[in-house]
Amino acid sequence: MLYFLLMILGILVVVLFLPPFVMYGLLGVGNLLGYALGAVLFLLGFFGWRRCRVGKDPAGTGWRRVLRRVVSAIVIVCLLLAAVETGFIVRGAGSAPAGNATAVVLGCRVNGSTPSLTLRERIMAAYHYLSENPEAYCVATGGKDGFETISEAACIRNELVRMGIAEDRIFLDETSANTRQNLANAAAIIREEGLPADIAIVTSEYHEYRAGRIASRLGLPHGSVPSASRPWLLPMYMMREYCSILYDWVKYR
Repeated sequence: MLYFLLMILGILVVVLFLPPFVMYGLLGVGNLLGYALGAVLFLLGFFGWRRCRVGKDPAGTGWRRVLRRVVSAIVIVCLLLAAVETGFIVRGAGSAPAGNATAVVLGCRVNGSTPSLTLRERIMAAYHYLSENPEAYCVATGGKDGFETISEAACIRNELVRMGIAEDRIFLDETSANTRQNLANAAAIIREEGLPADIAIVTSEYHEYRAGRIASRLGLPHGSVPSASRPWLLPMYMMREYCSILYDWVKYR
């Protein structure tokens, strides 16, 4: 029964990570790792179930037993690590910013001149924060790659202005290419323009914890203004973020 349940669980895991690819054609580290996890769970269950059917030891013998135990141990460690990281992610997304802190909107892909789904979610979170804090300023971050006709920062500004946020409240960093550069360049703009040093990091909920760690290393007092990701995309983003957080822990332990 246990092995049959493992097979079902493996199938469910693969199905969980299918929507990003089926709906949007997204195929990256996040859902590929999800597919791999599902496949490993299914195969562990399948080979154990097949051996049980013929009355053999489901763990196998010799090198097969060793391999099975090693793979099982790796899966268990990865799942436990993911549970721990999830706790940190939840805590990072719940850190409230100081009143009228400078909103730093972290960039994300632009489709031509139109914000991607993730960037639109961040823009909406920034809009709500700036509307609720009318004295707060905003630093929009993100450069332009070969697939974008305008910078991510310009796209953020354009959308916020279209929604009614005064353009003179928005400053641009159009050269950054990753989260650290987003925050470092925003910090330089904040100093140059004399904006409030406390920042409100506006990014996806799964990204707040790691962005906060980077802000802390840069000496930036910060809080979180998380945007809510679509539930059917969140597993892919979380899986990718688990890898990024682990790398950050190892590099900056």
